[in-house]
Amino acid sequence: MNMSLDPSPILQAAYALSPGEVSDIIATPFGMELIQLIEKRVKPLSEVRPEIEAMLRQEKLEDKLQELQQQYTITLDDSYFTPPSPATTPGSTGSSATGR
Repeated sequence: MNMSLDPSPILQAAYALSPGEVSDIIATPFGMELIQLIEKRVKPLSEVRPEIEAMLRQEKLEDKLQELQQQYTITLDDSYFTPPSPATTPGSTGSSATGR
């Protein structure tokens, strides 16, 4: 189960069940739910390590970006990011491509 997507009452009920058991009725914001636990599996660290490392790198990046945004004032020069108009492109003569 992905804890970030499932409502807390369902997670709590799932962790309390043994394989094959069916939960009591669970009230959630989406209505009434029943769940059955089919099996519990633990993945080996070697299988989940890349996912965990990616999550930690992303969290660290977001923390650092937030720190930098609080530390510095960021201003963007829109003219720098706007492509030049065709008439002001270096080497252009202002005539059409057909030479007329």
